[in-house]
Amino acid sequence: MIKLKSISAQKIIPYGECDIQKLIMDTKATSVEDLLNLIERFPEYNWGNTKEKCEKIEKLVKTINKIAYETEVYYTKGYSDSELLKQDRMNNGDILLLNNPTRMGCRFSYLKGKSIAKIKSDLACTLDTEKNYVATSPEYFKIGPKNIPMLISAIEMFEAQIERQANLTEERHINLFELDKEVKLDLTEAMYNEIVNYLVYNTKRRLVWSNLSDTQKKLYISSTINKTMEDVNTRKNLKNYIANYTTLPELEQVANHDLKVLKRFIVR
Repeated sequence: MIKLKSISAQKIIPYGECDIQKLIMDTKATSVEDLLNLIERFPEYNWGNTKEKCEKIEKLVKTINKIAYETEVYYTKGYSDSELLKQDRMNNGDILLLNNPTRMGCRFSYLKGKSIAKIKSDLACTLDTEKNYVATSPEYFKIGPKNIPMLISAIEMFEAQIERQANLTEERHINLFELDKEVKLDLTEAMYNEIVNYLVYNTKRRLVWSNLSDTQKKLYISSTINKTMEDVNTRKNLKNYIANYTTLPELEQVANHDLKVLKRFIVR
């Protein structure tokens, strides 16, 4: 962001006016911002075209900064059918694929109180500091600039799931994200061990929501065998992720041991 106080006033100081030069020296005014302040405080001085020059610079700086602000806005792919936009208002950010299922504390759990529509709207906004609202606002303090691509990718996965669900019904006034949810959870539970094995042994480095280290692999495998609080939590979270981001026909294929749809959750 360009600031008027960082722009030297040397070339626009009116050297023909001794009283103005003395005022500038006495007040140690060196920038265009300083000159504008003096012009406002001492209108009785003969500023000539200095005021006009300062105002032109101020207008130019505002224009440049506005362009800079507008470059730091982010948009997702959206929907092929605008009627699906209402789905963004029906669902909150805690259903996005952002939190690691193996962890009790969720880094992005505070998105629970924000609709997808609000998050997308905030991604398209900037603060007066020229930075993106979501990247820098205290309201999104755990996101930060480096996680913006991950957030956008998660929202686009949500959009893709809504599109898939919309292909299964003519209904547009229901929450499509919840369509067939209970049946899908039952199928995911029945196939849980195979699902975990597929993800663990076909992922080299990263799942959509986190890296897959050897320690993480052990935690997922443990959730197929053990019943500790951590295991139960991991199982519940992963089941929700799989059920939320697949359709019923896709999970029926998984039930028939065709697991290739799970590649959706593997980054590399």
